[in-house]
Amino acid sequence: MKKWLLLVCLCGLLLWKPFAATDVARLKPVEVIRVSTFAGGVLVETDTGDSGVGGNIAKAIEDLKHTTDGDVFLDTVDSLLISPMAVSLLPDLGKYLRPGCNVCVEMGQVELESVGAYLNMHEPGVTLQDHRAGERALPVLYVVDGRMYLAE
Repeated sequence: MKKWLLLVCLCGLLLWKPFAATDVARLKPVEVIRVSTFAGGVLVETDTGDSGVGGNIAKAIEDLKHTTDGDVFLDTVDSLLISPMAVSLLPDLGKYLRPGCNVCVEMGQVELESVGAYLNMHEPGVTLQDHRAGERALPVLYVVDGRMYLAE
């Protein structure tokens, strides 16, 4: 019996791996993310004021994570603003954002720090999952003279 207990303890020690700790103070939870394209690249911007650039969405998000002071936390993203030219990137964004993340096409330039409150009040109603299933067309967030309005 003592041999079995000793053997189980040794196996437990060999298989035990310490978990990497995360400093909660370094986490930067993102609520709104904007994705746009430019000549030969992708730009990702967040409501925390951070951004990343790359040749594709994977490289842009990698750049965002490496250049941000702290740890960008994308599991908290509630809303995705996407430029009309970047809509083709939506399938790839599903790898990085929650399926329940609201999506809308951005026409005009909004301040990411303030658009989160607007989108919480006027929820777009189309998620990444809805778009993937092809259930509904993407709503459009218009910005005219600094005012926002959402159209389906």
